[in-house]
Amino acid sequence: EAEDHCLPDWCLKIKRSIPMKEVKSKLVEYLKKEGVSEKEM
Repeated sequence: EAEDHCLPDWCLKIKRSIPMKEVKSKLVEYLKKEGVSEKEM
């Protein structure tokens, strides 16, 4: 995937070990904690 190079290692590990749906929800949770609005995702 083209965007993989800008993702941190932990994110790549998560992506490889969990189905995409779950990754997306985990990522959304994480980004919300970081203060990123869903519009920016």
